[in-house]
Amino acid sequence: MKLLGVFALTALLGACALSPQQVVLQPTLTYSGERVQSARPVIVSVVDGRDQAVLGTRGGVYGDTSVITLANDLSEALTRALNAGLAAQGYAVNTSNMDDAVRLKVTVEELRYTTPEKGVAAKATVKAGVKADAYFGDSHFEGRYGVSKEKSFVARPGMEDNAELINAAVTEALERMFADPKLRAFLQGSAGL
Repeated sequence: MKLLGVFALTALLGACALSPQQVVLQPTLTYSGERVQSARPVIVSVVDGRDQAVLGTRGGVYGDTSVITLANDLSEALTRALNAGLAAQGYAVNTSNMDDAVRLKVTVEELRYTTPEKGVAAKATVKAGVKADAYFGDSHFEGRYGVSKEKSFVARPGMEDNAELINAAVTEALERMFADPKLRAFLQGSAGL
């Protein structure tokens, strides 16, 4: 009976100790509108402006060790997604002709994961925020776009659940950026330049 109690206690403590997770960032931008005509080419760069690589913690008894980080390079993942999103809209991206290109610099200012520290059930929240700086000649456009996504789970979310939530938040922040009519006008060269 004593042995059974030890096993039960070990299982309980093991359930409270959560392992670290590394999530692959793969935002997917969709576009169903009309393709732009005669727009200037766009050269994309992405900067990771976060102050730390850890997105957050999964909580549990040993919350300091149950951290969530990215398994791949944030800047490369977002550059690929942004280039694909712009190409889908009809833009020529990362062209070698630098003179007539718009430079679009996207800075990731926030990518944060939070969940309640206690309890088996969990509600995870992901906040994503990006800043867009577009340059053409002496003209400059600046905009900030953020999103907060929250999802409830019956048990602590696994890696696939967290990857889906994190990618959804980043995707939505980037889609809000592309939906900004002022940025669109700047990229298309119709912002009174």
